[in-house]
Amino acid sequence: MRDRKTFTQSELDNKIHLHKLWLDGIEGGEFADFTYMELSNRSFENADLTKASFNNCKIYNANFKNAIVDKADFTLAIINNGTFEGASAVETKFYMPSLYQVNFTNANLTDANMTYSVCREANFTGANLLRADLLGANLQGVILIDTNIYNSVLPLSSRTKFIADDKICKHLVAQTLMVMETSGEGSKVLIKLMKEYVAEWEHEDEYKYC
Repeated sequence: MRDRKTFTQSELDNKIHLHKLWLDGIEGGEFADFTYMELSNRSFENADLTKASFNNCKIYNANFKNAIVDKADFTLAIINNGTFEGASAVETKFYMPSLYQVNFTNANLTDANMTYSVCREANFTGANLLRADLLGANLQGVILIDTNIYNSVLPLSSRTKFIADDKICKHLVAQTLMVMETSGEGSKVLIKLMKEYVAEWEHEDEYKYC
């Protein structure tokens, strides 16, 4: 296995600066390619790393607080115990990374590709997962409190055992209820109880019960 290249924080700050110049189309700018690098315990706080590549990067305990990583690529990256609190990760590619205990509090993950990611015990409190794709993801112990999962793709497996608030629980029950009624499954008593549970849920009118 080849050795991973690394940067000091000062060198990394310079790379971040050059990437911003590149984004702005300014001469001397340089695309930030961190592929297969070792950047654990480094700070990317408030950085604009739109479209940057972190492919196969090792980034333990890294700080991406309030960073912009829209359309960046974190394929196969190891990001355990890091933070993306308040970060913007719109259309970002988190394909098959390790996101163990990562803090995504209040992050914007709209349209993010998180397929087959290992998100065990990650915190998505207040995060926006609108249309995010988590197909095949490991969500064991994940926290989904005040999280927007509308039109997102969640896996159906034994690894989808997460902590959720009342709104998300009603969302999932409403979806299940729609499938049960379409399929003619479930007793009248169970259907009635499920309808009562989801009553007054904010998106209830979108689910057409019989």
